[in-house]
Amino acid sequence: MDRIISERPPVSFVSGQNLSTYLNCYLRYNCCAHVIPKAGHIRLPFPTKDARNKHLRLNEDNIVLVTPHEHHLIDHGTEDQRARYEKENNCGFGGFFAKKEKLIFDLQQVIRSAK
Repeated sequence: MDRIISERPPVSFVSGQNLSTYLNCYLRYNCCAHVIPKAGHIRLPFPTKDARNKHLRLNEDNIVLVTPHEHHLIDHGTEDQRARYEKENNCGFGGFFAKKEKLIFDLQQVIRSAK
């Protein structure tokens, strides 16, 4: 994650907010959100749980930079909470969820072709 933080612009994928303040303190890793969660919320046909975790944890395409609050809303927020945040901050989670759907589709294709 340090490489992602150092190589990508310090801007939130969701809101475009500058993340420099967060990236230079103990909150830096809270700014790295996995698009497809490492846990098994989404069923993907990986041969083992370890293979799933390794692929999703280390895949840089599966990680976006967001504010710690946006990360919390992605992982634990309700649709209403995200909608309120979008309205208050003139932003949207749509790009995040579109990226998630594309990554899931791409992963399913890779896994199927490897069989």
